[in-house]
Amino acid sequence: MPHPRPPHLHREANRHGRVVWNVRVGKGPRVRIRAAYGTPEFEAAYQAAVQGERPRGAAKATRGTLA
Repeated sequence: MPHPRPPHLHREANRHGRVVWNVRVGKGPRVRIRAAYGTPEFEAAYQAAVQGERPRGAAKATRGTLA
């Protein structure tokens, strides 16, 4: 018998057929978990998402710069 998933964790297939993991608490926003399922990084990202912490994206260049 398979192990049950942690609460609020959803497995979805995107339009390209890849499996993505999302955390959604209640009617709140979905938070995507980018680490591989079952790794320590995944567990840390899952715990942060359940506690309401949003992942930060890459820093964007300021307007008017070449970078």
